[in-house]
Amino acid sequence: MSLANDLLSQARTLAINEPRRPKQASLRRAVSAAYYAIFHLLVEDAARQLATANPAGLREKIRRAFAHTEMKKVCRDFARTKNRAPPDNLKTFLSTRLSPELISVAGAFVDLQ
Repeated sequence: MSLANDLLSQARTLAINEPRRPKQASLRRAVSAAYYAIFHLLVEDAARQLATANPAGLREKIRRAFAHTEMKKVCRDFARTKNRAPPDNLKTFLSTRLSPELISVAGAFVDLQ
């Protein structure tokens, strides 16, 4: 199982573990784990797409290049997109329309952060 899946499972467990009176700490950790699940999911997918081969650990270097603040900006742009067209500042990099699933994940990333 991937780190993203493990974090999402942990978030789910923390969110439902105390059904009557959940502790604030449990709820906050659930949100944090869900956020990191999406972060790692996006980073892993991007690294896989950018480095189809793995010369000298290229995927690991790509993974470490992602910054939370910049990802939030891009995700905010994706979540606000109209007609699934890439945001203006990313049209030179993205030639295809954004999938509804990616737009939804981008919105969740912003909300969770």
